Amino acid sequence: MMRKRLLAMLLVLVLSFCQAAVVFASEVPQQKAGLETEEESGGELSVLEIGDYLRQGQTEEIVEKLEMPIVSSTQFFYSSAAHAKDGLRVEWYDDGAARQISVLCEDNKTVSIDGIRCGMDKEQVRRILKAAGYLPPQLTGGGETGASYEEYCDSRPDFFFVLDLYYDADGILEGFYWNNYSQGDILREPLSDVTRSDWFCGAVTYVYNNWLMTGLGDFVFGPGEPLARAQFAVIIHRMENSPQTEYFSAFPDVEDEQWYTEAILWANKNKIVTGYANGRFGPADLITREQMAVMMYRYAKTKGYDTQARAELSGYNDVSLVSAFAKEAMEWCVAEGIISGKDYGTRLDPQANAARAECAAIIARFVKKYSETEIPEKLDYEKIYGPLVDMCANSYGEYAKYNTYFLYDINHDGVKELLLQEGTCEADYLYYIYTIEKGRSICLGYTGGGWTMFYKDESGGKEDYILRLSAHMGYERIEKVWIDSFEVKYQVLSESETEGEYYSNPYPLEAHYVTDKTGLR
Repeated sequence: MMRKRLLAMLLVLVLSFCQAAVVFASEVPQQKAGLETEEESGGELSVLEIGDYLRQGQTEEIVEKLEMPIVSSTQFFYSSAAHAKDGLRVEWYDDGAARQISVLCEDNKTVSIDGIRCGMDKEQVRRILKAAGYLPPQLTGGGETGASYEEYCDSRPDFFFVLDLYYDADGILEGFYWNNYSQGDILREPLSDVTRSDWFCGAVTYVYNNWLMTGLGDFVFGPGEPLARAQFAVIIHRMENSPQTEYFSAFPDVEDEQWYTEAILWANKNKIVTGYANGRFGPADLITREQMAVMMYRYAKTKGYDTQARAELSGYNDVSLVSAFAKEAMEWCVAEGIISGKDYGTRLDPQANAARAECAAIIARFVKKYSETEIPEKLDYEKIYGPLVDMCANSYGEYAKYNTYFLYDINHDGVKELLLQEGTCEADYLYYIYTIEKGRSICLGYTGGGWTMFYKDESGGKEDYILRLSAHMGYERIEKVWIDSFEVKYQVLSESETEGEYYSNPYPLEAHYVTDKTGLR
């Protein structure tokens, strides 16, 4: 089965060969390259860690240490060199600018990559990769994902790699494939049930990529599904990097060695959860919006964040439904924009069960507000956004030439957003808005309609929003567009028929056709 998948991948590799490019990374925590001795049943086993060697392009070091002979046939591309031994194959090609590398390991326990090796179970592998800074597994274009196969793919300003993992029926790693060059489309959504048109797309992608919410199954998030109290405790626990907590009897319905035990006990120890009046916690009970607000409020206090802000809740028509124990927390969450009202801001709906998408939005807003994101001095927008522009240019046939894009830092946080038009004719399209998080593009949502132009605000770009003009055949609509955490927001400022000139101001954003990527440089 694994060989069939690899053969399917070869075609993609060959087609993308001319576009291949490689850069080596130093920002991800790495296992130190070299030989290590580990205890195995039956004696000691020498394991060579090859991750750092691969990122440094030191393939000769690997084949020398493992005494791998040269083989005449190449399996992946037009290699300059190919070596194989005991189920491990290493190939590389020097194109004059960089070294392109492919590594295939099948049932060989003597090599590891960033700490993982054959024989480990899936949960152990995921823990190691998470600690090493990997993104979670991504949904692949071929659709061959699930219990037996995972793909880790990361594109950063100075680093690209693909790591494919193959498991047996019992979830034990039986092989891996690694390369460091582009091979086809970089997908825009990592999950099968979350699309770019969903209001929660950006938030869900963020919590997924940061291992805070891992989904209900293989690449299924379940945005509309409810969330249990135990699950939310686990999410907050993950926000603290899952600190270990010894078991103690805090609640009669929280037993030892359950998947949620450590998280609930940690949260109780830190006064984030206190349980019900009857002394129980209710791990399987569905969490309500006000309970979620209380937990976030208490968590913020344990972190030492300023929790003094308060919002007046009397404007919500269901304020009477907010429980006394949750009133202060709800006032704070609303004041800080962590929880927003439903039905155009008229209801808090405090007793309603929170859906997973709502949870993702709350967590993403909280993290965005209180985390200090380090922005690289220079982002390579062409490398990060370029594949998205290329896909748009190649997706709409003869109408692709009408699609345009804009690049602008909408909320002045040091990262320029990509406003990418996608449509099937001159007047049928939307502008999807992308930003960059940890070197990878994230779709925040969309805005637009027919015949659109974007402008800075009328002060010339001092405000954290842009203006969108939609104008055609004597009708114009002007909107204010901004980004709230990981969501695209807009407000209609005016819409009317006009016999004169359409709206404009002296500060238009520069438009570029998708067939021209110079605007990303």
